[in-house]
Amino acid sequence: MNNIKYKLIITLLLMAFLPCICYAANIDFSMNLLNSNKQETMHFYKDTEIIFLMEFVNFTDQEQVLYFNSSQHYDIAIYDALGVLVWNWANDKAFAQNFTQLYFDLLYGQIFIEYWNMVNNDGYSIGEGVYQAYLLSPCGGILAGPYYIWIIQNRRNKNERRKRNTTSPH
Repeated sequence: MNNIKYKLIITLLLMAFLPCICYAANIDFSMNLLNSNKQETMHFYKDTEIIFLMEFVNFTDQEQVLYFNSSQHYDIAIYDALGVLVWNWANDKAFAQNFTQLYFDLLYGQIFIEYWNMVNNDGYSIGEGVYQAYLLSPCGGILAGPYYIWIIQNRRNKNERRKRNTTSPH
């Protein structure tokens, strides 16, 4: 029993004090922004969904390993034009607090897909404008970005509002 307690204490101390080791110079990190039609773009209609297609690729001729001090392997952060954090993917998620690894064979990649419905971390729909997206390490470093996002009003919604405003009640 004491041996188990000892191992648990050592593991918790290592997790608390060891930095997250998740950067590898030989891994290429990229992120593509897709609309709901799966087309790569920077322009999105307000209140639609953005698809983040992330790719981690080993371009070397040797196996590579990324080490993490939790089950979180990345984060996505969206900032407004003033540099204020609007949303981050990991905000409402819980991650197992154990060491994890991602293995990459030579010339091999891994793809991750996440979605954002243009709602901020407080649960409110964001406004039109220019935003910046970053693919982040769970340690806080930037893996890829900035990627610019232009959010514009959906033309159909504008036309529907015009019809409602010009329709006579009589």
